[in-house]
Amino acid sequence: MYTIGVYVLADVPRSISVLNDALVQTNGNNGIPALGLINKGALQAANGAQIQSVLTRRAEDFNNEDTVRVEVRREFNLGTAAAPSANTEFRALYSDFVNVCADDLMGVDPNTLAGKVVFDAKEREQIINFLKKAKRDLIELVQNMSFEGTLGVRPLLEKWSSILKDSLEVLNRVAQNNIASDDLDDKNVWSLLGRLTGAPRSTVKSFVVHAKDGGALLEQAIQIYQVIQDGGKLLDETDAYLRDLFYQPGFVFKNPDRVVAFELKNRASIVKDNWGPTWS
Repeated sequence: MYTIGVYVLADVPRSISVLNDALVQTNGNNGIPALGLINKGALQAANGAQIQSVLTRRAEDFNNEDTVRVEVRREFNLGTAAAPSANTEFRALYSDFVNVCADDLMGVDPNTLAGKVVFDAKEREQIINFLKKAKRDLIELVQNMSFEGTLGVRPLLEKWSSILKDSLEVLNRVAQNNIASDDLDDKNVWSLLGRLTGAPRSTVKSFVVHAKDGGALLEQAIQIYQVIQDGGKLLDETDAYLRDLFYQPGFVFKNPDRVVAFELKNRASIVKDNWGPTWS
């Protein structure tokens, strides 16, 4: 829901309507952006069916775009839609989780400190306390999403995940094959989205990073929470458990090459770097 909601807030579905208007417009631009499209016949042949499918589903009265905006406002307090209630706690919990995961301390395995020539007990205690906070922040965030979420939005998710998949496929093909420019930046799909929606590239990038990397970070948080809960370890803050949870390869993601701390830090660092004023 988070990823879909952010893409809708970024106007990805509306961009397909603008693109279609640019393709069918013959007299003047009537406010339609000049895209410098080439090979329009091939463009329409390759994308016409998907464009029309997006337009048709976007115009439906049930589970429509307004419903998505209301739901993402209700669940995550994002956007400006008028919702019956809004999850006002989410932003602070999400921000705290991003910041703690992006912190340099997230990259320090407490077990490596024991191998130093001079062992610093205070430094190890600092790392353990940091991991306690990381675990607590993760639990609070996931429990907040669990409380606010509902299985009732599944039909909404199924419809809009399909619409967004088709929309992004069209935008990618047009950006790669139908933009009259030798500049690779102009052929970037997010540059095209910005031109279609009138949003600055930095704003588009911020939305995209939060939709993709932010959504993946939340998914990872849920996976970690499930492992903690299934093991009956919600209250376990012993040094050994915290170390295994965050630094034992394969402990959570069941892959010997995947270490929770490093994966969280990589994702969160990208999200934090794109936490611009337009997003906040």
